[in-house]
Amino acid sequence: MANPDMERLLSAATIWEIAIKFGKGTLPLSMPYRPWMDKAIADLVLTVLPITLDHAERQTRLLFHHRDPFDRLLAAQALVESIPLVSADHIFDPYGVNRIWS
Repeated sequence: MANPDMERLLSAATIWEIAIKFGKGTLPLSMPYRPWMDKAIADLVLTVLPITLDHAERQTRLLFHHRDPFDRLLAAQALVESIPLVSADHIFDPYGVNRIWS
């Protein structure tokens, strides 16, 4: 993660989930949603990973180890794109994704 040459992807699903939680008032942010998200993306040098038909299709074939649609989509994106998923949540492990957390 600290390697500046490594591309850092942020799933559009994560952007959407943060927006929902902020809108419901369950996720306080230090500024309004859009400026906060723009700043986070810029500060962390993130590239937004869009949700594609391939990602959506892959999640339909995942076993129901977990029912959270955002987490299932993140697992599907990691599998389709053959990329690691940064998360402390062990719920991703049964899907066979390469989960990174230290």
